[in-house]
Amino acid sequence: MKTMIKNISGKCAVALCGLMLVACSDDENVEESFSIVEATTTFSCAGGTNTLTASDNIVEAYASDDWLSLEANGATLSMTAESNPSNESRHTILVVKASALDSTIVSISQLGMVFIIETEDINLSNDGEARKAFAYKGDLELTTTTSASWLSTTITEDSLIINIAENNSGHMRGGKVYYACGNVTGEISVSQYEMEKDIPGNYYFYGQNPYDTSETITFEAQLSGDESGMTLYFPEYDLSLAATYDASDNSLNITSGQYMGSVSYAVSEDDPTVKTRYVWSVVWDTDNGYLTWVTSAGLKGTFEYSEEVDGNYLAFEDDGGWQYYQANCFVFRFFTSKKTCTSSTMVQTGYTGLASLLNPCLISMF
Repeated sequence: MKTMIKNISGKCAVALCGLMLVACSDDENVEESFSIVEATTTFSCAGGTNTLTASDNIVEAYASDDWLSLEANGATLSMTAESNPSNESRHTILVVKASALDSTIVSISQLGMVFIIETEDINLSNDGEARKAFAYKGDLELTTTTSASWLSTTITEDSLIINIAENNSGHMRGGKVYYACGNVTGEISVSQYEMEKDIPGNYYFYGQNPYDTSETITFEAQLSGDESGMTLYFPEYDLSLAATYDASDNSLNITSGQYMGSVSYAVSEDDPTVKTRYVWSVVWDTDNGYLTWVTSAGLKGTFEYSEEVDGNYLAFEDDGGWQYYQANCFVFRFFTSKKTCTSSTMVQTGYTGLASLLNPCLISMF
């Protein structure tokens, strides 16, 4: 038995040696396959042309994305990438062939563009010529357009400069500057006004009837005062409402909990008895069904110039002072006291107020 094992082992050793000799012989006859000798495979976001050199003549080359175009000349391949307008990098697969059966695959990348700019809306409280510069950093060209002829821009290597011409229109005005870098876009609003000349005046204070939004309720109003304080006066009912003007953003703020004056009014539709009612400002969150007369709650809007009416326009919205709720309606509410407005002095039956204005606005009288 032992002799038999030795004989078999010897035969296996001879066979293994033969296989090793055949394998070595085959390795010496293998030709080197088609390969890439040298290539620049990453492009900047601006694009451009890079080259690739192969070990043999290139008969065909194609990429999986059309932002990379190719041109072969012998063993050299020119690769041209379009600019990448995105802030994200992108990749494509390149196939290079020496023949129908001999090819290689290369991964091509392009960096995303960088664009950084910090802007803010421009509010000019005088009619003089002005300019405002915003620093930026961008890999691609920055372009701009404007909505008005009195606005223009100057673009330097690191700044976007907005030029505002002198305002000779006789009224406040507004416009926009639109900018784009790659596929990143933005806009800057520009307002120009002189408070004393452009803001006080005669307005319509109007809004929708919250019980029938197809109906519009309108009051004539006179806005007077200056930056230290303004008043909305409603001559039809001899009522006044204090308002706060903010020159930094050309806004007007009205709050609840203000005594506005008194009116003589019927008790109800069924009871014509006339009584003195004291009118206080109240705001209402119609979506959630809550009223408030706390003085911290109110409505605020920013004046704009409307070409349609050739005058000023302001839309009031919640001013953020009413915790948990969003005021969207102004109420001329009746109370039984001119000294305090509380739930106990609020008129709860019959006619409870002059009117409620949903989404109230101010617009210059025609």
